[in-house]
Amino acid sequence: MLRPDKRVHKLIISSTSHFIGEYENDDLLITHAWPSLQNRTQISVGLTENPYSRNYFAVVFKIAPSENDKRNQVEFPYYDWFGEFVCIYLSILFGKRFDYHGLIETNGFFFLPDTLRVSSPIRYPNIGVNSHKPRKDLEIELNLSNFKSLEPLLFGKVDRRTVSITNAAGKFYLRSIRLFEIEPELAFLDLVTCGEVLSNYYQYTDEELYDQQLRGQFTEMENKLDNGADICRNVKSRLYQVRRRYALTITRLLNSYFFQNTESLEGFASLKPDDIEKRVKASYDLRSLYVHEGIRIGNWLDPEYFMNEVQVGIPVVESKTLKKLLCLTPTYVGMERIMRFCLLRFLHSNGIPIDSRLEQD
Repeated sequence: MLRPDKRVHKLIISSTSHFIGEYENDDLLITHAWPSLQNRTQISVGLTENPYSRNYFAVVFKIAPSENDKRNQVEFPYYDWFGEFVCIYLSILFGKRFDYHGLIETNGFFFLPDTLRVSSPIRYPNIGVNSHKPRKDLEIELNLSNFKSLEPLLFGKVDRRTVSITNAAGKFYLRSIRLFEIEPELAFLDLVTCGEVLSNYYQYTDEELYDQQLRGQFTEMENKLDNGADICRNVKSRLYQVRRRYALTITRLLNSYFFQNTESLEGFASLKPDDIEKRVKASYDLRSLYVHEGIRIGNWLDPEYFMNEVQVGIPVVESKTLKKLLCLTPTYVGMERIMRFCLLRFLHSNGIPIDSRLEQD
């Protein structure tokens, strides 16, 4: 039987980083897709950190037969989404860029993948998401076999809400990595949105969400107004406190271990625990300034040669508000490291064991 098995699906993904090993179980295989021997240049280019580094992998998965298969009915489910999810999970685990290039075999048919060429070289081959080195925080070896730790996400061993939050937040995280080279402003916005999605998972008390003045006003309404309790509930339901939820979630997911493992080459340019809350709030305010007032951020959040996680100078901009927020907001390097660590800690605390160091308060 030379025709493709309708239940076996194959797709191609790639990364700017170099990986070893492979992952395999009964229903999923992630392994290397090698260039032809006539394309030796592609092999050598993918082995070192450089603007053209690119390595390809095949993802093969098998699904159980459906009822329509048993009845010999025609059914063509669409599995492109699975390729994107594999890229999302790999990017969270390893902190690296992954791109999806399309299916090559599905539903008993062969397909042409999307273009495997990258239109332009990457600007920052040495940055954490593109480099060939493990990320410094957990130092997870760039070995595809480590994908095993994420099996609960794929095989229904955690609750659906955890999976849906991971998928949504991870999608913004991965899109940010892909956009950073060409649209750094939009890449920054996606990182903030990633944190906002994570914040929707958690429930907070009134004491955590509202300041003392606002809580006092709620108490006064409850005591002095007819149906005061109902009025308070209605008001609270409209006060989403998105910024507060975002800041609470991010600062609580970052633990002391996070700050001990900076990727900045200079200590003065790294994130510190004593002002992280101010910096996280500033990142949300900067996003709001861009979205609601159209004030451009430009390239002020790009990393310098020593991979600074915070601004090391004063941005030259006319707006005093923008200048203040740019001084406080982490650079893209800092924001990316923050969001990936939060994603990892979110997974680890929800039934997906990754590393015991994620348990530290």
